[in-house]
Amino acid sequence: MKWGLGIGLGALTLGLVGAYLIGANGMLAWARGSTWGAARAGYYNGWSMMGPAPYATGTVTSASGMRLGDTVPTDASVDRRTRTITFHTQAVHLTVVMSPMNEPDLTFRIAGLVNPAVVVPSGAKVVVTVVNADADMWHNWALTPAQPPFPYMAMMASGMMFGGIASVPLPPATSTKMPVNSVSFTAPGVGTYTYLCDTPGHAEKGMYGVFKVT
Repeated sequence: MKWGLGIGLGALTLGLVGAYLIGANGMLAWARGSTWGAARAGYYNGWSMMGPAPYATGTVTSASGMRLGDTVPTDASVDRRTRTITFHTQAVHLTVVMSPMNEPDLTFRIAGLVNPAVVVPSGAKVVVTVVNADADMWHNWALTPAQPPFPYMAMMASGMMFGGIASVPLPPATSTKMPVNSVSFTAPGVGTYTYLCDTPGHAEKGMYGVFKVT
């Protein structure tokens, strides 16, 4: 009897935990509220991801969002053969469109390329504008020294606790609007890093690219 009662209580507990994790909006609760911030203690380096600002600070039209994914950044050269974007100045402005239509699911589109390598000078002031073109998933953009392959919980990978370089999670796009946000940072030391979406399972399935500092 006690054994059966224990199983019943365990199932109830799992159900309640599952309801909490999924939440009313169909988004993992820890990725929507304070639990995400607590899980990432130290990751954001004093910048509160879940601070007073809303998830998305603005929107662009769907047509504009798709164009931004094809726009070559100012002061950058694009090598389409090697799928590499190289910046040549200390002011880097990069626009990233996440999971756009007509591209493989769970990918980034930058300057018309899918998951390209991005090369910036050491010490550059970087502004990354992120646009969520996905109609049914939340995404973000984060930078880490960790290297693939990534586990389901990419933020738990070795090296993910890094400098606070991540955008807020953006909700899905609508038929007319795409959420947009930006993150600013100083490029870290010379080395090879990874940009990725750290929503559980996304980097594991290939939503990442190379970010190289020279």
